[in-house]
Amino acid sequence: MKKCVICEIEKPFTEFNRRSKTNNTLRGDCKACRKIKWQLYQENNKDKINARKNEYVRNVYKEKQKAAGKAWKEKNRAKYNAINKKWRDKNKPLINYHTMLRTASKLQATPKWANNFYILEAYKLSKLRGNITGIKWHVDHIVPLRSKLVCGLHVEHNLQVIPASVNQRKSNKSWPDMP
Repeated sequence: MKKCVICEIEKPFTEFNRRSKTNNTLRGDCKACRKIKWQLYQENNKDKINARKNEYVRNVYKEKQKAAGKAWKEKNRAKYNAINKKWRDKNKPLINYHTMLRTASKLQATPKWANNFYILEAYKLSKLRGNITGIKWHVDHIVPLRSKLVCGLHVEHNLQVIPASVNQRKSNKSWPDMP
């Protein structure tokens, strides 16, 4: 039996199983008192504890996750490629949308007031029509983004969903009200 220095209750040695770091003797405080001290510390030092956790997540955890992900990719290359292919096949309209956004932004053809929801809907509609009809459909810019005579904008009003063959024939050489 040993007496706790905090609560001053005599308890069996199993309640003092933690050893001190300095001289390898049993600590003077029991498990129950240590638990209460820790809870008080946590309540009084929430900001300090959260800062430490955030620092750990920023510096250590993310790097470990990146390394683990990279190692898994290397080890399971075929499985990783299959997962990626399945995702790309399932999200074709989203990929097309982002590809066109990138192209349009390169041309500085997307104004801030463009409604991205309707633009994405056009890409989804092209995939849906393709699935229903069995022929390929494209999202076409009515007024081309790049042409010798005119440059259009990448906005919802300038988009139409047409068969791929029509779009490829049209190219960027014709548009409505062409001079």
